[in-house]
Amino acid sequence: MSDPGFWRQAVIAGTVGALSMAILACAILLARDTTEHDWYAAYKLTVADILIAAGFDEDAAVEYRNADDVVETISRYGRSVTLGARWARDDILEAAWDGATLGPLGSAVRCCASC
Repeated sequence: MSDPGFWRQAVIAGTVGALSMAILACAILLARDTTEHDWYAAYKLTVADILIAAGFDEDAAVEYRNADDVVETISRYGRSVTLGARWARDDILEAAWDGATLGPLGSAVRCCASC
């Protein structure tokens, strides 16, 4: 008869392995596939969206640094509808999602290969 404690430990070890691989793969993909400007653009976009949703003035001036380090002044609404910043935020979210889904998959394949 098999020991139930063994199976519980195996399930816990597998779960911990899958979660740690998800975190590790997510961190690696975020570091590899995104740039400092992606994070800056996503930050400025998110803040502009939050302030507009909270009822602040859409036409307020916001300073924004382009990818080539040129500082421009743009309205809060203009910042919020710019496609470059939205694409940067989408790239960050896509890299995080890819890492979070590929990490456990790789862990499961490794676990099955070692059985």
